[in-house]
Amino acid sequence: MALSIKNPEADRQPPPRHRKFGTEQGKQVLMAREIFRYWGLPALFMFFASGMSGQTSSCRTVFEVASVHLHRPDKLDQIPLAGPMVDAMRVQGGPGTSAPGSIRYRGVTLKMLASRAYGIRPEQITGPSWVGSDQYDISANVPPGSTKEDLSCMLRDLLASRFHLESHIEKKTLAVYGLTVAPDGPKLVPSPGPQKLSPEEVRTKVEEMQRQQMARNRESTAQILAGKRPRNFRSFGMPNATLEEFAARLSSELDLPVTNETGLDGRWQFNLEWVPERVAGSGPPPEDDTSNGESIFGAVEKQFGLRLHRHKQSIDVLVVDKADRTPVEN
Repeated sequence: MALSIKNPEADRQPPPRHRKFGTEQGKQVLMAREIFRYWGLPALFMFFASGMSGQTSSCRTVFEVASVHLHRPDKLDQIPLAGPMVDAMRVQGGPGTSAPGSIRYRGVTLKMLASRAYGIRPEQITGPSWVGSDQYDISANVPPGSTKEDLSCMLRDLLASRFHLESHIEKKTLAVYGLTVAPDGPKLVPSPGPQKLSPEEVRTKVEEMQRQQMARNRESTAQILAGKRPRNFRSFGMPNATLEEFAARLSSELDLPVTNETGLDGRWQFNLEWVPERVAGSGPPPEDDTSNGESIFGAVEKQFGLRLHRHKQSIDVLVVDKADRTPVEN
């Protein structure tokens, strides 16, 4: 069934900066969270598609100021970027970062924006060729107290109001990595779960986490300089994540989407360490290359008792039916 995601700008009235959860819009935000929790991404797609046709924004917050314009190429564009490097250099700021009060996106494509707005990989977005090539710069002020979910909702609004995006969801058979339990069984550590902390305790905990991260960074640097760890060593941690969330994080490190096929519930602690594999055709390794560590595939199995295997699967794809190549600017 095709579902349209249309621009509500024509009938929209400027919403207040913050919406309370007691309002109708606030109830929709809570409903969206529950839909995703129990029925997953396909149902969430349907919810947003049906809720954005001729209605006002259901976002709890809106960008205070948003600037959108075509990107002017510069020297940084000559550096090939992929995966997490894009997040580090092209997409900065927002909730959960060191600059939560603003976002600064430079040289991002419509695919990249839609990927962040809907929580899917760019490979799950199809449309005119330019949606993956034309680049834009976006700067916006994010209201205090906004969450990552709020930011995604605000980006969906921005796609509708500035690019007049119209799209629908359909099933398509694509190559994916399935995350399954390895033959020897899982090696997962349960998460203690969220704690109820006072503001002072939260501040103390954040400072302690920062100190621990700095210590780990110093240790990694020392091991690399001593030749005990590969120079291209990578890692990430998720102290309280479901396997769905872990699979989504793995997707950002791999060339294909990762689907959770473990059948395991609960929340777990993940701290994954691996060495990225060299890209075929990239030439011989440098003389001091020490990238003989474990690949992400081997690390996932060794550290967590899980296995990644490639296969074809029918998954939801966002099809861009219509969008303005030149966005509405400020």
